[in-house]
Amino acid sequence: MPDRADAAQRKLAAIWGGPAITATTADSVAPVEQQGHDAEPVNEAPHDPNGPQRMLAAIWKPKPEDSDEQRPPKPDQSREHVDELCARLSAELSERSRTLGPEDSQTTDVQLKLADAQLEAGRTADAIPLLERLIAAIDPADSSAGPKRASATGALAAAYLSTRQPQLAIGLYESLLAGEPGASTRTELLDYRIKLAVAHRAMGNVTATVDQLNALRIELEGDGSAQQQLLDAGVELATTNVVAGRPRDGVTLYENALSLSNAVHGANHRTTLGIRMMLARACQQAGQSAEAASVYEQLVGDAELALGADDRLTVQAGSELAVLLQVRA
Repeated sequence: MPDRADAAQRKLAAIWGGPAITATTADSVAPVEQQGHDAEPVNEAPHDPNGPQRMLAAIWKPKPEDSDEQRPPKPDQSREHVDELCARLSAELSERSRTLGPEDSQTTDVQLKLADAQLEAGRTADAIPLLERLIAAIDPADSSAGPKRASATGALAAAYLSTRQPQLAIGLYESLLAGEPGASTRTELLDYRIKLAVAHRAMGNVTATVDQLNALRIELEGDGSAQQQLLDAGVELATTNVVAGRPRDGVTLYENALSLSNAVHGANHRTTLGIRMMLARACQQAGQSAEAASVYEQLVGDAELALGADDRLTVQAGSELAVLLQVRA
C-alpha cells in the first residue's frame, strides 16, 4: 500500500522537521559527511541536521533551573507574562538610553534582560540585532564587563544556531572558549563546547562534531560535578550518528545516555523520557521496527503517568507510535 506508507513517512518527516525520504526524493538529498565507512540503510530518515536539535530543545531538554521533579509551569512563566515583560523592558530600555546613553552599564543591563526575554518568547529575530548592538556597545577594554559581554555573546551564538546560521555561531563559540579568564563559568564553557560541536554538525562537518564530543566525554568521565554536560554530550553524539546515517551506533549511544539520565534525573524525568523518544526513533531508522514499537508503547504509558495525557511529549510519542504501526501494517 504505497500511498499509505508514503503518507506515514511524510507524517514522520513533519515530526522530525526534515523532508520525507521517499522513492522520488531519496536520490536528490545531499549526504552528510561520513567518517570513512559506508552509511547504514536509513528508514524514514530526515536529512535536516537541525531537526533533531529543534526537537531536543522544544520537547524534552530541560532548562538549567528545572528540577528533577515534574510540575506545571509557574504562572510567571506563561507566554502572557513573557510578552508583558518584553514590553516593560523595552520601555525601560528606551528611557535609560535617553537619560543615560546607550553605552551606560545600566542601559546595557536592561538591554541584555530584554534580549533574554525576547528569546524566551521565541522572538529571535528581535533579539539578534539587540544582542549585536549590545556587544558593540560594551567597551572591550572594560574587564568588569567581561561576564556581561560573554553572556550576550553566548545568547547571540545560540540565536544564530537556532536560526540556521551555524557559521556565525561557530565563530562566537570559539571566541567565548578563547576569551578572557573568568568571563564565563566552567559550566558555561562546557555548554559552549557542546553547542560548538552542534554548530559543526549543522554545517555538515560530522568529523569535527564527533571528535569534539568524544574528547569532552573522555574529559568529563567520572566528574561528578559535570554529569549533565556528560549527558548532553552523549545525547548529541548519538544524534550526530543518526543524522550521519549510522542509526545502529545511535541506538547504542542513546542506550548509554538513557542509563546516565536515569542515574542523574530518574526514570520519570522529562529528559529521561525524551531520550527514550530519540532511542525509539533511532531503532526505527535502523530497521528495528519491533524494538521501536516496544519503546514507544512503554514510553506512552510512562509519560502519561509522569507528565499527563495532554503533555506534548506524551502526545508526540503516541502520534509516532500510531504512524509506526500504520507503516508496519
